[in-house]
Amino acid sequence: MLNDDQVSLLEKLDEQGILSDVFISYNTNASIYPSDRLIDLWQRSRLVKLFLSIDAVEQAFEYIRWPAVWSAVEKNILRMKKELPSNVMFGFNITVGSYNIFEIKAVKQWIDQNLSCNREGDSSDFNWQIADNFDPKWLHKDIKQLAIMQLDGVVDSITAYLESYIEHSSSDHWIEMLDRIDFKRGTRWKKQLLIGNYY
Repeated sequence: MLNDDQVSLLEKLDEQGILSDVFISYNTNASIYPSDRLIDLWQRSRLVKLFLSIDAVEQAFEYIRWPAVWSAVEKNILRMKKELPSNVMFGFNITVGSYNIFEIKAVKQWIDQNLSCNREGDSSDFNWQIADNFDPKWLHKDIKQLAIMQLDGVVDSITAYLESYIEHSSSDHWIEMLDRIDFKRGTRWKKQLLIGNYY
């Protein structure tokens, strides 16, 4: 949403009379609301899918997506659901790491309460992938077991992933990376992320 290149491209497709056949997909953290011109072009397209990169909510979101502000992002998302054309569908693309393994339940609850579908009733997708340098397989076994208990019945595929690595050796290398991030930004992961309760 930060640049206008997409607008120029969609305008060219519209001028050629083929925009109505185009499926458009975005990955966004929802910190910027789409412009009126972009929304108008979306309405002329066949389908738009907005994948929202929301890895946590509230203060944990603000740590992970620093310097984004959760209240502003939440307001944008709820406004999108209410105001965007009916050919806009939603999805969530969650990055799962050691730092946010205890945030996932709140994310899923927020989605279920607020954006399980668009206003036409089309279900929102829920996708996730592992944050390579922060893979939760490196967590201590007892922490993985706690996460499994918390996520059981919430996101079973993440639970299954953790179970498959329950005996994997642990490492705290990811803590050093978070400490370096904190040093650069002046943040405190142990205060803003739930995982800080265990380390």
